[in-house]
Amino acid sequence: MNALTQQSMEAIQGMDGVPMHLPGSWGGHMVPGLLFLLWSVFWIWELIRHRRTDGPRAVERFLIVKVGKVVFPFAGVFLELVRTDGLFSTASWNNLSHATMYAGFALAGLVDLAEARGRVPAAATHLALTLACWAGGFLFLPHLSHGGMPNAMHLLLVVGFWSLGVTVALEGLGVPRTVMLWFRTGLLLLLGTWFVQISFSPYVVGPPMDGAGVERSFVFFLWHILTISAALFGLRALKPRTAHPHP
Repeated sequence: MNALTQQSMEAIQGMDGVPMHLPGSWGGHMVPGLLFLLWSVFWIWELIRHRRTDGPRAVERFLIVKVGKVVFPFAGVFLELVRTDGLFSTASWNNLSHATMYAGFALAGLVDLAEARGRVPAAATHLALTLACWAGGFLFLPHLSHGGMPNAMHLLLVVGFWSLGVTVALEGLGVPRTVMLWFRTGLLLLLGTWFVQISFSPYVVGPPMDGAGVERSFVFFLWHILTISAALFGLRALKPRTAHPHP
């Protein structure tokens, strides 16, 4: 067991003297964060390089993303399961929670591939990704019982998951794709950067003992939102205008 994982399993004294256990581990947050950031690169590429089209469209444009949404999450499921100390032991439920989250996104990837072969309608890809996002947020709710900074940071993670799910659902229901693609790209970036933030703030730096951890988490989250918004607005401003822009 490496030092970071060991630290995440140790009790940390809170302001009131009650031991506070960090949920999960450094790697358990860094790996999904990097995967979400990699995924968002393809959505950014779509924003920059491709014109929008009217009518319903599947969530994913690139085949490599559809395949990746199956391969990487299934690899995550496997790695989480092999790390458990007995499939349904007390210590294994956190791993099972992460594996279930990965499985939801793998299912969304399978629906993407089925849509590419004409087996399901485009709207099914939105439904599958919406369910994966809502499941991801739901599975992180138990992390809110740890108090302090870990509680606040995981609460904001749940907000990010559910916001992305709502955005994808609205796109599937007919809200103009151009608007929703920019919105969901920003939210996916936010999930990625926030997972990375969580992997460092509690697990590397350590939760602050001065009682300011909750407020600090909300300020950090807003900085992430403002930075990502500024970057996407900059991309939009630099993108060449088409002669006949689509709504």
